[in-house]
Amino acid sequence: MGTLDVNNLAIKEEYSWVKVSKVFHVSDAETGEPLLKAHEPRLGWVVATCRFLDNLKRNTPFDLDIEDEDGQVVVRVKRGWTWFFSHVTVEDGNGVVLGTYRQKFTLLKPQFDLIGASGEKLCTMTGSFVRRAYEFKSESGDVLARIDQQWAGLAKEMFTTADNYLLKIAPQVPAGHPVRKLMLGAVVCIDLVMKE
Repeated sequence: MGTLDVNNLAIKEEYSWVKVSKVFHVSDAETGEPLLKAHEPRLGWVVATCRFLDNLKRNTPFDLDIEDEDGQVVVRVKRGWTWFFSHVTVEDGNGVVLGTYRQKFTLLKPQFDLIGASGEKLCTMTGSFVRRAYEFKSESGDVLARIDQQWAGLAKEMFTTADNYLLKIAPQVPAGHPVRKLMLGAVVCIDLVMKE
């Protein structure tokens, strides 16, 4: 079984007192085995400076590499400067575009369409207004995956912005399917687009 064929993934944001760049650790939620690390190796000083400004933080570009334990990039998630709706590109480790996330206008629930490499809509990711949860649904309404933000403890929740997520991919999503990489990248995207 490959790293991205695991159905339950725990994604933990690394805590730092001065947090400019993002770092996430991905592990098998059932065994605790470390699988991947996501980080921003190409963060420029202009973007880093803008992330200290609350009114610009959500608008800054990001370029995250999700690497396996050997340091090989398996997914790259990137977005340029944005002012209204995010358009995020997801690539594999060779720079081949796997798809995009397109943020949609909604009043209460955050929503993104996951678009495949050839332009077809794969599914829609919708967030909850009151709960810290997101669902990936197919056009027919089947739930393909779910992201739940996990409680990190009183001290961490009160004094940091580091978050923990659980990605549960439904068994009907085939092993090795590119949508799995898009779903993993979506967790990082939620944190950077919706939470900052």
